[in-house]
Amino acid sequence: MIIFGLSTKEKRKPAGQFDCPACNRRASYAKLVHARRFTLFFIPILPLGSNDTGRAICQNCGSEFSRGMIQTTT
Repeated sequence: MIIFGLSTKEKRKPAGQFDCPACNRRASYAKLVHARRFTLFFIPILPLGSNDTGRAICQNCGSEFSRGMIQTTT
């Protein structure tokens, strides 16, 4: 019997800096994406791409935000 399927994992991709309203500090944030893979016997074999979740996470305090709420400053 061959066991195969799909696996989805949430990953963080560094994106920039912003003023976090939760911790009131200038911090870097990361985009959250869902990465899909084909698995064989529960081992990830082939990447099938990734989907953007539209969310971001503060790297300092761990708070999650919609990326529409993030106002980046230079």
